Amino acid sequence: HRIQIPGTNRALIVWVQGRHGGCFLVCSPSAGNLGSLQLAKRVPTATAIAHPNIAVCKYWGKRDSGLNLPAVPSLSLTVAPFHTRTCVEWGAAQDEVFLNHQKADDETHQKVLRLLSLLDPWRPRCRVESENNFPTAAGLASSSSGMAALVLAASAASGQKRSVEELSALARQGSGS
Repeated sequence: HRIQIPGTNRALIVWVQGRHGGCFLVCSPSAGNLGSLQLAKRVPTATAIAHPNIAVCKYWGKRDSGLNLPAVPSLSLTVAPFHTRTCVEWGAAQDEVFLNHQKADDETHQKVLRLLSLLDPWRPRCRVESENNFPTAAGLASSSSGMAALVLAASAASGQKRSVEELSALARQGSGS
């Protein structure tokens, strides 16, 4: 398609919306025609915070291991001063996962990508940066707070509107806590 811009040599900026966000088309007309085209893609990004918990009475066993549901109830307390902050860039140049400013190990990397693919099987590449302000793997359910923050941020970045129940079910599939 050619865009005719009669009687002007000013740039035309158009927003084009796609399934996973959109992009700006910056058109610099030359002699009334489309002279050059620059794409400035808007990459949807969202950040979420979740708090870890500590089990007072821990459950034992699973009634549904696929959904990671416990066989019996447990009692845990949220440790509100501590948190996991996760940022998801939806539509990044490549899949990348960082935990506490370090590239994630292969197991964590694959776990995060599997969870993102559960959220959206046709997802674009994503960059995930997650940071705890408390010790990781120290018995404070850092995987639980990490997965909760991940699904919330990824859902927001992808433009999905999910219920708390749906987000909880997804987060449980990525965490043993």
